[in-house]
Amino acid sequence: MQSNQQKFKLMKKIIIFSFLLFSVFGFGQNKIEILKDTFPTCQGIVTIDGENSKQIYSMLKEWTAINFLSAQAHIQMDDLENGMLIIKGSSGFYITYDLQPIDFEIDYSITFNVKDNKYRFIIDVIDVTAGTPIQSLMGGTVKPSYLSYIIDKPKKKMSLKIYEGIKKNKTKLITLLSNLKDQKSDNW
Repeated sequence: MQSNQQKFKLMKKIIIFSFLLFSVFGFGQNKIEILKDTFPTCQGIVTIDGENSKQIYSMLKEWTAINFLSAQAHIQMDDLENGMLIIKGSSGFYITYDLQPIDFEIDYSITFNVKDNKYRFIIDVIDVTAGTPIQSLMGGTVKPSYLSYIIDKPKKKMSLKIYEGIKKNKTKLITLLSNLKDQKSDNW
């Protein structure tokens, strides 16, 4: 009988393989290579043949505008000259734990470094929160953070469920990034 850790590793390999296969064959010209995937960071390179760095940078800004409600509120750094764009965002998911649904929110940053024909992305999970907001020491309210719990106790059932939700969100982001296209090229 396989342990949960072995099952998790096998599931992770299947998901990554399926994603890479889908990315390469499903999206045509864009090729993605995952360089690092160690929680809480994922880093990869997307190759887009025939596009210079300014064109790719413009596509990333357009991607940000399409995928975030208020692009300007999410852009933390916008440096066309050096080919760097940093955005912060959040997304949600829920898990069922002990028959109780729990809503989680992931806060993350995505750093883009652009060169001719390719760009690098670095997705960093900044925090994972859930539950009812509690009073903070600084005033106001905050939701309890689970990031250190996931890192400190990665084999716990709760950590595995949270991590699975994070992975699904990250996979969605990477899929969207690998499908980056120049929207101006269509003939409407």
